[in-house]
Amino acid sequence: MDASIIIPCLNEEPHLYGNVEAIMRIMAATRFSYELILIDEVSEDATRETIARLADMARERGVPCRTVFHERRMGRGATVREGLRLAQGRMAGFLDVDLEIAESYIPHLLSLLDRGEADMAMVRRCYKISLRPQALLRVVLSRGYAAMVEKTLGIPPLDSETGYKFFLMSSMRPVLEECEHDGWFWDTEITALSMMRGRRVVEIPGLFMKNPVKRSTVRIVRDVRDYLRCLRTFAGKRREELLIVKKRRPGFFYRNKKAYSLLMKALYGKGLEERYREAAARIEPGASVADVCCGEGLLWTQRLKGTGARYLGLDLNPPEPDVSDRERFRKFDLWDEAIPEADHVVMFAALCHFHPRTEAVIRKLQAAARKTVIISEPVHNLINPKRPILARMMGFFADPGRGNHVFRYDPESLGAALAPLRDEIVERLDVCGGKETMVVLRGRAGAPAGAA
Repeated sequence: MDASIIIPCLNEEPHLYGNVEAIMRIMAATRFSYELILIDEVSEDATRETIARLADMARERGVPCRTVFHERRMGRGATVREGLRLAQGRMAGFLDVDLEIAESYIPHLLSLLDRGEADMAMVRRCYKISLRPQALLRVVLSRGYAAMVEKTLGIPPLDSETGYKFFLMSSMRPVLEECEHDGWFWDTEITALSMMRGRRVVEIPGLFMKNPVKRSTVRIVRDVRDYLRCLRTFAGKRREELLIVKKRRPGFFYRNKKAYSLLMKALYGKGLEERYREAAARIEPGASVADVCCGEGLLWTQRLKGTGARYLGLDLNPPEPDVSDRERFRKFDLWDEAIPEADHVVMFAALCHFHPRTEAVIRKLQAAARKTVIISEPVHNLINPKRPILARMMGFFADPGRGNHVFRYDPESLGAALAPLRDEIVERLDVCGGKETMVVLRGRAGAPAGAA
């Protein structure tokens, strides 16, 4: 089964039969096999009877159709989650059956998932220009809420509340299981968690056309209040994950490259050379390399320069290279920017700054790497929980300007952070005299989303 289409229903009788028929017609024109899952939320009109008729009609046409009739109202989030648990398709999603966003976008979303271009695909509502007060208010509330989510959670300004989302179940199931909210806020929750867990979220534009038959259930004052309360609660529960993305003034060592270089030499001595030697040994001549959080760019200057490698150093605080190398380095913020695709993506001594979003960051590195991701991370540090005063002091001086500046890994915590990616790791070794652990993971650029 390719796809499961979940249709939550609440008093949808006037348009339900015709709109589900329209969904079936558009799916019949695609190559995807599919099932329908119709869930009634205790409708007060003839929705239940219409669902029964639709189930008979679907089965006559050879389309599997499941029906669920709630005895009490569960809420938007609980209803969709139930449908996703029942789904048999490798892709599954839902849309509002009023079809204020047309059914014609379903094949595009499924194709994005099927080609491995997204883990979650959704339609961003585009509104026709209108001076009617109700239409203007809808636009203001929608855009205003997106901006508030961006500011509060630090994620891009997506149309998180759109009722038109599809998921690649193999990669999204763990994220879906994290969701807790039963109501309308579930849409924001799944969008935010998908971004925070490193899943590929893709929006396509879709025209929103108000269904003149449907009566809106929105109550502005009540709903705005509830959304803001849920957003505040969600942000509070995930405070540690959210605080680390705020921008700050970089610490002394990140503002002073010479001091940084002396610090590295004091901490590692000649052992630092092993890190770059082992990484370079896994990069073939002529390969393209994206060095994320490149620091001084020593992989280039000490190992790859002159090998024919196509190197690009990316850092929030980039070095000041020789004139001949200036095009090889640029300012880059991993929190906000996409990593340029390369054969090999490397990251040295920087993964700690992204704790506890380690998995999300590594998946982002993998999504840009055609061949491998090479990570080398210190596991024996001056900064550690057993030395809290020193940790705070060194964290202040060694603050890159964004991210977690006081956390550092030890062997146990790094092992736990890498555990969800164990099947992606192809090599693991100790470098720098045992001070660092180097791991090599499979790249995923161009691979189907969710593929092993």
